[in-house]
Amino acid sequence: GALLASLGGAIDTTKPFMFHPQNPLPNSLILSATEIATAKASVASFNSTIASEATKHKFALVDINTLLNRATTVGVNEGGLTFNTAFLTGGLFSYDGVHPNARAHGLIANEFIRSINRSFGANLPFVDLATLPASPIRPPSAPQTKLTDLPQLGIRLIDGASYR
Repeated sequence: GALLASLGGAIDTTKPFMFHPQNPLPNSLILSATEIATAKASVASFNSTIASEATKHKFALVDINTLLNRATTVGVNEGGLTFNTAFLTGGLFSYDGVHPNARAHGLIANEFIRSINRSFGANLPFVDLATLPASPIRPPSAPQTKLTDLPQLGIRLIDGASYR
């Protein structure tokens, strides 16, 4: 009730929320370009501070932001598997598209191991990602689903922003 009222009552609850053109995400739930820029600037500032402190105190630095950006742009190859951030088919996130799956956690653990090994001359073994359960990984020939594909799937993007 309260959520519906806060959205102005403009949604058609007989249609699947967010998956039908008559029941899209309302503007109040979508970040504006300004909000996205602010969030990106904040992340960059936090990461810069973390890197400075890690260097100052001779800590191993694990840069998960760079790892996820690489997964978004070119994909990440690890243990014979290729991962990217494509919705449902990228192999990194659960079906809600937000939370990392077991293989993503293994990939993150491997980044920690890589950094520890490099920084301290350790020889910790890497996690074998193929042994971890995950959402299905897209076969090389399968098309990727991106947010820009959502209109063809019957999902209308309200703010007109471009997504990848």
